[in-house]
Parts: sequence; structure tokens; C-alpha cells
Amino acid sequence: ISAIIGPMSSGAVKATHPLLLSMHMPQITPSATDPMLANPSTYGYLIRMAPPDSEQSEALVDFMKYFRWDTLAILTDNTDYGKYRIYAPCIGLLILGLYPRIQL
Repeated sequence: ISAIIGPMSSGAVKATHPLLLSMHMPQITPSATDPMLANPSTYGYLIRMAPPDSEQSEALVDFMKYFRWDTLAILTDNTDYGKYRIYAPCIGLLILGLYPRIQL
């Protein structure tokens, strides 16, 4: 085996990469996006195919700015996927409410 493709999620990559690192085995992940995976000392044999969550969040804010939306609702989670709110004040967006966990 020359390389491993997968797993898809950041959590699963974090679980499997230590073994692959010890084997000097490249790991290609199509969709793991946790920014922590960019650390080469920990994930030296990891090749990511998707941008990190932080870049996706910044792109979402740019998208909202481009369309000059002044009112919208965003449903997200309280992980790095939801950190767009860090960039919002930089461009004048006001977040009126944040509900990190809703019981269903």
C-alpha cells in the first residue's frame, strides 16, 4: 500500500493519522477541514483536499458582504464551522443572537 485515502471527517483523521505517521504512510483526506490538521509536526503525512474551516467561514462572510445582505439567519454549530462570527464585526455585520445548542 502506497497511501491511504480517507477517512472523510476530521475526527476520524485525528484517530487514524498517528498510526499512519508511524508507518510513514501518506494519508489523503478529501473533506477533513479542522484547522489543527495543518500542523506538520503532528500531521506530517496528511494531504488535505479541502480548505480548513476557518477559510470557509471567512468565505461565507465575504459572500454575505458581496450581496450586501443586512438581515439573515444562519444555522450552524459551535465548532470551527461556525466561527464566521469572528470575522463578521470586521465588515460591519452585527450578530443579534447565538444559540450554541438547541434541544430537539
